[in-house]
Amino acid sequence: MKRQIKLIIAYVFVLFSAWSTTSCGQVQESNNSGSSSSKENYQVQNFDISETPKTTSKEITFEQFYHQFSTAINTNNWLALADLTKFPFIFRGQLDFEGEVTVDNTEFMKLMPSFLELETFISLEDESFSTTYRVLAVTPMDEANDIEANQAHIHDFVFKKENGHWQFVQIYTDLSNLDLIKE
Repeated sequence: MKRQIKLIIAYVFVLFSAWSTTSCGQVQESNNSGSSSSKENYQVQNFDISETPKTTSKEITFEQFYHQFSTAINTNNWLALADLTKFPFIFRGQLDFEGEVTVDNTEFMKLMPSFLELETFISLEDESFSTTYRVLAVTPMDEANDIEANQAHIHDFVFKKENGHWQFVQIYTDLSNLDLIKE
């Protein structure tokens, strides 16, 4: 019951955030001086990225990393999400025989806004609930998650710690979802 309430609160939070965001993830910064420096202009709606931010060298806990991850998704900050992600990124089928699809940074940023809105199902206390990948990503973690020293599995999201830094490395999904959002 407690977990259901958390999911409902997260869903309301996502709806409010989407309502209050006028461009729904489409961010464009421009240089008002009239000159167009490719390092200063980001056109996320077209996914023309001339510079990707680099992670800091400071080591952080998984909880701190996951907060950054969920905040990037909740605020539609695709550059920050890409900075927290290892490429090539893997979309893996739910079953071993389904295989996997790997994508680079550019394709990842094109797919993720639509992918996060796809419906998925989770089981809580022997009941199945429908939600979206976005809601799963922004739902606060609890102690029941599978977090180890160098790997974490939160719902369908997989994270690994390499060279002291956590990264988003994989999503388990029905791979036909990718075909739907690529069209």
